[in-house]
Amino acid sequence: MGLGGWLSLVRHAFRSFSQDQRGHPKLLFSRSYLRTTLQLWVLWFGTALTYYGMVLASAEILQLHNAKTAGKNVHRVLLHI
Repeated sequence: MGLGGWLSLVRHAFRSFSQDQRGHPKLLFSRSYLRTTLQLWVLWFGTALTYYGMVLASAEILQLHNAKTAGKNVHRVLLHI
């Protein structure tokens, strides 16, 4: 969505809702914003799960890598003695 689309969305919000209604969380589930709300939630949860998955997987990958290289280094040291 370009800047013009965003501005039209803001104008629509100011025209559609009264001063008392603006900023209320229930507006996120109104017909005007429901699609955007659901899209943002899916993106946020997907990003959060991907981030935590990568952090947890990287720890296991590094642990496996360190175990493999530690065994090779010990073998090299024994060959030099």
